[in-house]
Amino acid sequence: MIIELFASGLLAADISAILKITGPELTAEIRSIIKKYRNADSKIPQLSPKEREVFRLYAYGQGAKGIAQSLGITNNTVWTHIKKVKYKYERVGRPCNTRSEMRQNAIADGIIPEP
Repeated sequence: MIIELFASGLLAADISAILKITGPELTAEIRSIIKKYRNADSKIPQLSPKEREVFRLYAYGQGAKGIAQSLGITNNTVWTHIKKVKYKYERVGRPCNTRSEMRQNAIADGIIPEP
């Protein structure tokens, strides 16, 4: 109901009065709603376009040197992107320490199609 009230253009003070709750209670409820919606998508990490491209090619089995050549970046940059992808997956509780795990996550998240 809180979301609908905000969507209708009401201010927080008006919503507090309508729902008969204090400002701090409203703030706590809004934080709870935001946390719930963040957690709904939190299992898929937010990857930059370049991280996503490197991840896709790596998950397909291409080596770092080949990825670097095809994208016009250095080998070190490829490894930096791979490390960042691994870190982001670790943060959402889906570690991918091996290429096989990376491939499974890439398939699950629609980055590469199922074989």
